[in-house]
Amino acid sequence: MSTHPPRRATPKVSFYFPDAAIVGLPSRSSDFAAWQAQLARANGSLGPAAWTVQTFLVLKEHGLECELVDQVPSSGIVFAHRVHCPRRIELRRERFWICLLADRDPHPYANFHILQNPTQNLRLSQPSTYVRHWPQPGLVPRKASQRRETMNVCYFGETENLVADLGEPAFKAWCESRGMKFTIVPRDAWHDYSDCDVVLAVRSFGTDEWHHSKPATKLFNAWLAGVPAILGAESAYRVEGRRGENYLEALDLSAVRAHLESLSSDLAMRDRLTTNGLKAAANVSVDATAANWIHLIETEVFPRFAKWKGRFIVEAPILRLLGRVREGLVWRLSLISSGFRP
Repeated sequence: MSTHPPRRATPKVSFYFPDAAIVGLPSRSSDFAAWQAQLARANGSLGPAAWTVQTFLVLKEHGLECELVDQVPSSGIVFAHRVHCPRRIELRRERFWICLLADRDPHPYANFHILQNPTQNLRLSQPSTYVRHWPQPGLVPRKASQRRETMNVCYFGETENLVADLGEPAFKAWCESRGMKFTIVPRDAWHDYSDCDVVLAVRSFGTDEWHHSKPATKLFNAWLAGVPAILGAESAYRVEGRRGENYLEALDLSAVRAHLESLSSDLAMRDRLTTNGLKAAANVSVDATAANWIHLIETEVFPRFAKWKGRFIVEAPILRLLGRVREGLVWRLSLISSGFRP
């Protein structure tokens, strides 16, 4: 259990998770990984649980006064994953809705949004901020001293999020012909990097799609696990990482093959990427992420809630009007944009 001193939160802080009946909820963050594995085997919704249940458990252990609820609170600050936000939020002076957006469409009536990619940009006067997502719970790092004749190349993620060329038998056969083994890791083992030598995760080739709604979590996990990573061109990776220094970028299949052959033959290159990744990992650890969350809540969320209560008569009609506009065609045509330039 955490030894962090409790912080006195004047407003009530709640994390709303209505799916508590799926599997018995964990009571400590150290139990979350096993619980999430149960959820994975039951085909449960891992994203909402990671954003809501995990955040509650970690922040509570880091001293924030907060609660996990399965009924919509009538007052206080309410954090809810986008899939759990009511379609029409009832606006109240004593309640402040914060939507954990993930990779979903923004909520037209939320008071505030938490983004998982620093290049996400919500239009039409919607306040928001970026918070790094948690690393994989229960992450088991690579066995650092292990050297194998066969280099294990692993993809941690849903199969549909892997570019088609890497899922073809031809790519697996190519790896085997060069002393490598490519594995798509099952859901309930996404935490285990112990036998992984290289992380490979590419959603799409080229630079036509920057995936502005996706987080840099695969990069963070690779750093924390002590494993070099080959990733696609995504805005979150470009912002958070340094290409060629703490990860490698592949714009096409030939680049993937070239990177893999280099990592297979050049152990110094592999060690350099790993060492640089471990240095960067200090900023994306659970403790560092928890500190960012608490700083955000205390310095931005609390003052915004106080302003909402003090100006409710003015703010609520404006939010209702903007919400109706956002539900219209203009809203759907301009949901999320980005000023990101590679």
